[in-house]
Amino acid sequence: MWNATCRQRTEQEQTVSLIPDLSIEEASFLREVIKLNRKGDTTDIEELDLLVAGGLEQVQQKYPTTVARFRTLMGMKRGEIGWSPVLEATKTGTVQVQFH
Repeated sequence: MWNATCRQRTEQEQTVSLIPDLSIEEASFLREVIKLNRKGDTTDIEELDLLVAGGLEQVQQKYPTTVARFRTLMGMKRGEIGWSPVLEATKTGTVQVQFH
C-alpha cells in the first residue's frame, strides 16, 4: 500500500525519483543542480528538461565539474545539448537507444 502511494505521488509530482536506477546520492545531486537553475513553479523533470535543452550553459560557466557529472547521469555525450536518453526514457516510459 505505502509503495503504491509513494509511486503515485512521485509520478504526479514528477520528481527525480522517476528516473530508473538512480541512487539516493545521485538523486540528491540532481536536486542540487536543479536548484542552481530553477525557473519557478516547475517539476523536477521539467527543470531537467530545461537544463538539457540549453540551460546547462549557464551552469557550466560556474560549475564545470558539476555539469560533467550531470551529463554522465543523464547519458549525454560531452558537448551535447538538447537530448538526454535517460530523461527521454523517464518521460516516455520507454527504453532509448542511440546508435553511432
